[in-house]
Amino acid sequence: ADGKRLLTGTGQSHGNVAQVWEAETGKLLNTYETKAFFPSWSPDETKILYPKYRGNISAVFDIPSGTLKTFESEGIGRMTEIATFDRTGKRFLSISEDQKFNIWNVDSGKLEFYLQHNQISSGFTGAVGVFTPDNQKIITVARDLFVRLWSAKDGSPIDSANIASRHAFGQKPIFSSDGRRMIIALQNGNAYTLNFDNEYSKLPDLSEPIPLTEAYSFLANNGEIKPLIIPLADATSGVVMPNKKSVLLGSSNGITAIYDLEKGIRLSEYFKVYGSVISVAASQDGEKIAVASNLGSVKVWDPEKPSSPLATLNFNSTKGSNNPVEYCKMHFNPNGNELWISNENNSSKWDLIDGTIALNTKLRPTKDLSISSKDN
Repeated sequence: ADGKRLLTGTGQSHGNVAQVWEAETGKLLNTYETKAFFPSWSPDETKILYPKYRGNISAVFDIPSGTLKTFESEGIGRMTEIATFDRTGKRFLSISEDQKFNIWNVDSGKLEFYLQHNQISSGFTGAVGVFTPDNQKIITVARDLFVRLWSAKDGSPIDSANIASRHAFGQKPIFSSDGRRMIIALQNGNAYTLNFDNEYSKLPDLSEPIPLTEAYSFLANNGEIKPLIIPLADATSGVVMPNKKSVLLGSSNGITAIYDLEKGIRLSEYFKVYGSVISVAASQDGEKIAVASNLGSVKVWDPEKPSSPLATLNFNSTKGSNNPVEYCKMHFNPNGNELWISNENNSSKWDLIDGTIALNTKLRPTKDLSISSKDN
């Protein structure tokens, strides 16, 4: 988990492959045939999980041996595009359209058990599940407006809690670095915060939903929600800066700035783009930031010099106010001189020295750009 590799997926009809790239050079290291939209790493990065490999089949590709193992069982509906390994990589949780969370043993290939929420007519789209940091419990969230806690040993139910509105589509609960705090993002831009005991013995009382920016402060500040009165309306995108003490936030009015995570005060001048900010990123050393606009451009700045962008990259010149970019994700290479930009039409690496495309995959990606680093 050193940030040296990228894992991308093309999905159906756009290549049908998962790709592993060398982040430093943009060199394509390997491609693996799969229709899965959202491939994901195992914790040790020796395996790739394909949640929906074929219909009702999930698959795990073992990179060292080059072997593919499929997981299929009668009576299980078609798989959704969301799945996750446990904390050891020895099991994984897949989610099927018959509204089941399926726990598979990677070595034996057997379905150990499945979990179920209330059956609902609107289906299971966007449902998520994660293993707790100690790997002893499972937390699931679904469209029946329930969060549930289960034993990871045998799937026995432990606790449940009702939530007032739907969780954010496909967004897994996020744990703090010490594993004791968790947030559940909601579709309305708010989030629930939870404080667990050492054994994850029950679901904590849910807080009143708070803005997502405050929820991230809750994760970063030892469970305390600081009075983050951030003078930035309509925040649309954000990322914690490498120093872990500040956050870069962009808004729908084209304004981006850096704010202190402890006090909520603005630390930088404003960085301005035309249109709405749809993605922000920071280099690993914090010496560059990138801001993407829904009008199809990215500006890169030295945070100390907001009046003079280092580069302006027109990653999608066909977009404009009448045809905005739907989504964009960005990632700086370790050297900070190159930037990966993934949007609904292509995934490309840009040279920030001369502002040109260093590598164009010429493949339409999914909404997922997974890097080789620790994440939740």
